[in-house]
Amino acid sequence: MLNSSNKERRAHPRVPFNEPVVVKIKGKRKKKFHGRDLSCGGISFYSDHAIDANKMYIKIVPPQGLVDDIFDSGCKIKGKLVEHRAEQLDQDKKYVAIQFEKTLIERVREIYKTRIKTGFFIIPLIFIVLFLLKGINVKFYWYQPVFNIYSLIVTTYILSRFVLALFYVPPKDVNYMPTVTFVIPVRNDEEIISEAVSSCFKVNYPMDKIEVIAVNDGSTDSTLEKLKKLKKLIPN
Repeated sequence: MLNSSNKERRAHPRVPFNEPVVVKIKGKRKKKFHGRDLSCGGISFYSDHAIDANKMYIKIVPPQGLVDDIFDSGCKIKGKLVEHRAEQLDQDKKYVAIQFEKTLIERVREIYKTRIKTGFFIIPLIFIVLFLLKGINVKFYWYQPVFNIYSLIVTTYILSRFVLALFYVPPKDVNYMPTVTFVIPVRNDEEIISEAVSSCFKVNYPMDKIEVIAVNDGSTDSTLEKLKKLKKLIPN
């Protein structure tokens, strides 16, 4: 175990994180581990061997809602090893704790800024290329007038969506949250039905306003039995 303080890492609320964690150590190949828990300040995961490096890059997809309600992309962040010890599970594995050099919130802000800068470069470039291509439609308009005018209308419509999006203002939040129903028709899908139903309750929405209706279309396998078990575990 390292004699480093975990106070900074543990200052952030932690959530279970049972997702892949990709670790890149300088001079070595990337390795994938199984996550344990995650916070904005650090992450822990399981390893079947010792980690022989202090600093490393961690690549994860943070669960939606941890940083904000929008970000759901891959995030690469630098971290340092703060704890390394054995933990008894089904088999002996190493418990590894990493403290991020920057918080996830700071790193995501950097990613947003990079995307904005990239957008300011790429979007005008796309407009220029499209205008050059549409110039061909104008130049040779009379050769195929119907096709060329259709092409110009479609292009104008698509570009107008980008322009109008710049002026979009989200509607005022009036705390209106209607009930939501997921309807899942299923037939002989015993292997995936449990996961399909469970995924409906992973959305960022109040659980008491969600219900799932599973329509069993004459399954001949154990789909119906699994649905009955799910109904006992998940009343709605």
